[in-house]
This record gives sequence, structure tokens and C-alpha cells, in this order.
Amino acid sequence: MIGKNISRLCKVYGRIIGCPELKPHDLRHGVAMEVLEQHHDLEQVRALLGHARIDTTQIYARIRPPQLKRAVSFYEEQATRVLGETRTEISVANGRGAER
Repeated sequence: MIGKNISRLCKVYGRIIGCPELKPHDLRHGVAMEVLEQHHDLEQVRALLGHARIDTTQIYARIRPPQLKRAVSFYEEQATRVLGETRTEISVANGRGAER
């Protein structure tokens, strides 16, 4: 997948979840923060991001701002809600909905 397509997906799904300003870098940064928070392994984050030097990755080891944590949680909650609705719609369209 090329960068333009990822940007388009961010635009489309960002609008769907109420965050039209969502950018690929936001996703990249959010994933890196989550991996670091869960695994506490800066080297793993460096490899994931493709950084050549660990000092480039150390920015993620700094204190995680509460605002960023709220933003990541918001995106996760919205995406989970939208994906759940989409799955339900697909199931209903395929005749797998609840019995009436």
C-alpha cells in the first residue's frame, strides 16, 4: 500500500469516527506509544518504526502526555464502535442478523 492510499484511508475513517484531521503519522505515533507502554522495550519500538538510531526513538520514552493518551483512547473507542457497527451491517446484509 502506498502513502497516498494510507492518507486517504485516514481521511475516510477519520471522518467516520469524527476525527477528520487523522493523519498516518498520528497512527504511527500512537502504535509506537502503545507498543512501548505494553512491552517497555525501546529497541522493539525502534525496529517497528525503522529508525536507524536508538536516540531517534528515545522521544517515545519521554513522559507520555495525558492529552496524547486521551487522543489514542478516543480513536480506539471510535474505531471499535464503527467496526462493530460495520460488522453488524454486513451480517444483516448477508442474512445473519438476529431472528425477527
